[in-house]
Amino acid sequence: MPQRPVISVGMFDGVHKGHQRLIGMVVESAKRMRTLAAVITFSNHPQLVLKTPDAHSVKLLQTNEERMRRLEMCGLDLVITIDFSEDFSRLSATAFLDLLIAKLHPALMIMGYNNYFGRNTAGELDKILSKGCFGDMKIHRTDTCVYSNGTEVSSTQIRRALARGDVSSANAMLGYRYSLSGIVVHGLGKGHQLNFPTANLKLNPLKLIPASGVYAVIVRLSSLVLKGVMFVGERATFGLSGLTIEVHILDFDNDIYLQEIEVAMVAFIRPQRRFEDSERLINQIKLDCDEVKRLSY
Repeated sequence: MPQRPVISVGMFDGVHKGHQRLIGMVVESAKRMRTLAAVITFSNHPQLVLKTPDAHSVKLLQTNEERMRRLEMCGLDLVITIDFSEDFSRLSATAFLDLLIAKLHPALMIMGYNNYFGRNTAGELDKILSKGCFGDMKIHRTDTCVYSNGTEVSSTQIRRALARGDVSSANAMLGYRYSLSGIVVHGLGKGHQLNFPTANLKLNPLKLIPASGVYAVIVRLSSLVLKGVMFVGERATFGLSGLTIEVHILDFDNDIYLQEIEVAMVAFIRPQRRFEDSERLINQIKLDCDEVKRLSY
């Protein structure tokens, strides 16, 4: 490294308000010290590599691409990614810090208040933190956390909010609207049959999908920003199983198959329901669209 950077280390899934505060401290410290601001993160989730009991249910708030875009917005000079592996997981806290110094020679490491690293070495790390330095690298652990409406902001709490369809709480903790990005693929054409054409999204399999139901959304397609209604769930009215994510873009009927769109979630409209026939479903979709149109966003 041409300069001794200020760094922080973490997964940063969601880059939520807590992460933003920590990264802000890194950026401000780097400016004060006239050096580079950097974070070190992982290209794959540790639980997936370590095959923990919960690994099969790991869902991420962001794909790697989404996370990098959000980190870039935080004013960092560098984002350094590590491929998390079993060998890497066996490093002790001291071995990891030795590696950081050999590769980057940081001037300062800033850690979150509940952040740990190193294999089974919490005690070892605590001793290092009590000294406030490791070699000629200073180490500072923040002692504050961020709250949103009385809830401590964390990636886990955001996942829980989305799992119950509480978009408002999730967005408040993120500091921006939770979004789904994917390629528009061919569906069964049910939307066209109902005169409400939908864009069917194909997502990264690790991406967290919110609770089933109907949502008000913002659709970004190239330079266009449009209002939409998103349905998440099974098409029970037609006797179809399997999760689907469909977006009806208001006042828009262009062919966008195989194009990538981003769908930012604004509000939860209603839970998923099964209707007795297509006519009742059409009437409800009209009501959903009217409600979204009335929303100010």
